[in-house]
Amino acid sequence: MNRKHKKRRRGDRPKQSYLTPGPGRIAALDTLRGAAIVGMIVDHIAWVAGQPIEPGSVRLWTRISMPVFCCVMGYLLAGKDIPPKLWRGSDRIDQKKARSQPNWNRFGQIVLAALCVDIIYFPFEGQFEILVSLALTWLLWAALRSDMVWCVAAFLFFRLDPTAGGWGWAVLDYPLSLVVPCVALGMLHRHAGWRVAVAVAGTMAGVIVGSHVLGWALVPPPSSYVLVAAPAAVLLLEGATRVPRWHLPPLEWIGRRPLTVYVVQYWVLLAVRYLASA
Repeated sequence: MNRKHKKRRRGDRPKQSYLTPGPGRIAALDTLRGAAIVGMIVDHIAWVAGQPIEPGSVRLWTRISMPVFCCVMGYLLAGKDIPPKLWRGSDRIDQKKARSQPNWNRFGQIVLAALCVDIIYFPFEGQFEILVSLALTWLLWAALRSDMVWCVAAFLFFRLDPTAGGWGWAVLDYPLSLVVPCVALGMLHRHAGWRVAVAVAGTMAGVIVGSHVLGWALVPPPSSYVLVAAPAAVLLLEGATRVPRWHLPPLEWIGRRPLTVYVVQYWVLLAVRYLASA
């Protein structure tokens, strides 16, 4: 009798660890990612209309879309890893057996989406769109795995970043020194908790604002607006993880198909821009 009682109690409240597999999909994260995609679409509509990124512009407020999307990406990638040693505790585990292998099919989907967008985006802007940045960040994660959390400090090297124009040509619309820290924040949230992630994001924003006040912008605007919005993005991610079943069907639908929706909206908007300029 006692044995059954003990088994039932252990079964009712299983011990949680970073080795416990998570659910296949989290509705709230899909919804949050869908909201980020909608924000990007609004930003792109304003871009096609010729609106600059400046205070008072709707494009200033849509800056949060990128860190939200990247934080969700980092959070989901971190679910395939074990935490860095700093947050792992005293458990001894076989890292090779504990972490799952990178999903190279997903990487291929990002690359394909990037090709579909940049075949029309690059001729207009002379830069590669953010999907290339995400693909390169995914490769960095595949190489570093959970240790990529330390790349949250990459924003400090923005002015030296060749993808940001450090070598004369800003090859990426969203440089790696912006995208990698935002993805790393999502990973940090999952591995170390939301308080640590918010503290790091707040420090990042404070350093950037402080450098502006001192007269030497570590990350000049409008790029700096993205990182200043990072603390809010982490808080939105925390809200989604606290109520995983919350969802809004239209946004959840978009969040389940982010690459498809993103590619289609770019083709539509750039077609409109081309027709308007013809």
